[in-house]
Amino acid sequence: MTNPSLLANSTDCSTDFSLQGSIRGLSWSPRGDFLLAYLQSGHLAILDGLGARQSEWKAHEKGLLKASWSRDGFLVASSSTDGLCKIWNAVDGQLVAELPHHEGWVAHVEWSPWSDLLMTGCAKKIRLWSQSGGLVEELNSHQFPITDMSWHPTQRDLFSSCAGDGVRAWRLGEPDPVHRINAREYPERLCFNRRGSILAYGCSDSSVQVWTLGSGIVFKIAGRTGSNLKGLDWSWGGQWLAFCGDFEAFIWQFNDNAPHGSQPSPLHGCFGRLTKLTFHPYEHLLACGDEDGTVHVWRTDSKERAMPVAISHASAAVADLAWNPFSKKLAVGYKNGSIRIWDGSFRANL
Repeated sequence: MTNPSLLANSTDCSTDFSLQGSIRGLSWSPRGDFLLAYLQSGHLAILDGLGARQSEWKAHEKGLLKASWSRDGFLVASSSTDGLCKIWNAVDGQLVAELPHHEGWVAHVEWSPWSDLLMTGCAKKIRLWSQSGGLVEELNSHQFPITDMSWHPTQRDLFSSCAGDGVRAWRLGEPDPVHRINAREYPERLCFNRRGSILAYGCSDSSVQVWTLGSGIVFKIAGRTGSNLKGLDWSWGGQWLAFCGDFEAFIWQFNDNAPHGSQPSPLHGCFGRLTKLTFHPYEHLLACGDEDGTVHVWRTDSKERAMPVAISHASAAVADLAWNPFSKKLAVGYKNGSIRIWDGSFRANL
């Protein structure tokens, strides 16, 4: 990475290093001790918290779409534009299973947070798999291709969205959805608050909608992103919903499962075209990156929450952001293959 710079507290530091190929995504292991990077080149790499490479291997012949840790951190599932989904041993990179799909790209891959099941979405079908690669269940009542999927954070339910079927809730062992929200817009980017009481999602009309589960109540923010939704996430306590479009980012306060105020508040910063946005799992920290290589960090527990408390600059576009769940380390992946592990205090008083 060329001439990286930080505008942050004096105690902040960063570690920078590079991999071969453009970064597609980053994910910390459940215990926060390892960082998984998946690349456009088809490679998977596992690094420790200081950036030292533990293992790297060619997982797919074509570019990776998604990779996900199992809840125990021993397995990694990956999918690619080669049409394959694979399960790997995270310790030695050995192939555990290759999952058969015949409908095209496996665009959605996610391990359950409360069981050993892997959920994949391909075309109109949702499949659930065991850790050894055995097919456990198939849900195929969608009439249109799936746009996103998500496990419920606390219950044995899963959710899916697609252009013509709206948003559906499924229960394990039941072939038909147990709940459904019709959406004439194109719903995507499903995101639960931590309690699982509210589901937020973006739509093709540039709106953000929130569904209070157990009711038919849907709140809609009409067209505030002004473009395609680039990021959507809840704060750790569920008090704030953050989202961004191409050039603007917002936060919206929630209270008792309902929004506080009719409109979200804009976040301040000098943005290029935005690429990613994410909250820390357990801290009041929100990060957002752009194509100019800039990362802003805000504190939602500060009175000046709309003003960034730290800014990082680099020479390549930001591809992904990942907060370590057990520290204030922020991993930043860039499209030139560089990775920064930013270890900051991120105090409100610069």
